[in-house]
Amino acid sequence: MKKIGIETWTGGTNYGTNLQAFALKRQLECMGYQPSIMGVVCHNVNYLKYPDVFFSYISKKISNMWQRHVVKKEEKLPVKDEKKFAIQEQIFTSFCEEEFHKLEVRNMRQWDHVKEEYFAFITGSDQIWNPEYFQNSYMLDYVREHNIKKISYASSLGVSALSKKARKKYRKLLKSYSAISVREQSAADILQEISPVKVQVVVDPTMLLEKKEWDAFVGQAEVDPSWNAQQHYILCYFVGNKKEYWSYVDKIEKTTGYHVLTIAMSGNDVQETYQTIYNVGPREFVWLIKNASIVCTDSFHASVFSIINHREFYVLKRFSDRDKGSQNTRLYHLLHNFGLDSRFIDNAYGSFIREATIDYLLIDEKLKELRAESEVYLESALK
Repeated sequence: MKKIGIETWTGGTNYGTNLQAFALKRQLECMGYQPSIMGVVCHNVNYLKYPDVFFSYISKKISNMWQRHVVKKEEKLPVKDEKKFAIQEQIFTSFCEEEFHKLEVRNMRQWDHVKEEYFAFITGSDQIWNPEYFQNSYMLDYVREHNIKKISYASSLGVSALSKKARKKYRKLLKSYSAISVREQSAADILQEISPVKVQVVVDPTMLLEKKEWDAFVGQAEVDPSWNAQQHYILCYFVGNKKEYWSYVDKIEKTTGYHVLTIAMSGNDVQETYQTIYNVGPREFVWLIKNASIVCTDSFHASVFSIINHREFYVLKRFSDRDKGSQNTRLYHLLHNFGLDSRFIDNAYGSFIREATIDYLLIDEKLKELRAESEVYLESALK
């Protein structure tokens, strides 16, 4: 069985990050490959000759340490539910340990073994090519062997433009790729100007798996009885922290009379007005969306799973389009692809006009078509 290394994000408590990695890994397994998620890669290169590899490795380590220690301290608020957040983190840790075999390469001897066994490396999805978070390893700078394929699958820029400096760096790193695909058309337009090969647009890995596969996935979810999920409920999951979100949720609640459940990921998300729920890992996240009457979110992947599970959903605007770091393009692309532009709520302080009916027969046909095109790309790239 041929082995493939996947360079992508995993870990932390981000649902989309872990679910997209799970989906790409599962898709490759279904295609008959043996994939591994790349962990630490620091083989014994000549750092004087290749200083970029050394600095990429060091900056990645510093970034990870900063995320663990500094960011968590800033986000940590004096909430009485601190233990519940700790349990939630452990659920994610257990999921990652169970689902992701991490390939660690710490010296030249290990790398010699890897390059004999692995015929391809894939840059995975999510915003791994966003210049705000970019590391050279995200474009496989550590793979220097010409006989090993380097491809990308649904990598996302997350932004609508690249600086001159970023374009120069990306141009250099993409030269050794044999196949490149991205998640958004805007990213394809930007990268095509600097790419040596055609840049294709494919679906997010989570959309490669059919609904029946996700139904099997949530079959292992541990549903907390305190969620009262047997009744009609509005599921709220917000990555951003904006007051106007809750103004909109309040209007949906008053219009429908449905119970509100909100998934908490930090102290910012604890709501006194509505029921805050914990113990929500990746499986429970998909289960909650699948069984919700309405989903209200600002999240790309919550929107994806709302589409897969035929939910009534509303997407609130997290960024101003004028913001340099705006990530709106990925949601614009997703919704436009399926004729769901009206699901995007530009002004959460505005009135709530319910649109309960969505033509999912038409959307399923479109998704089937896009999935097939994406599968053809992946099969061709790995030949």
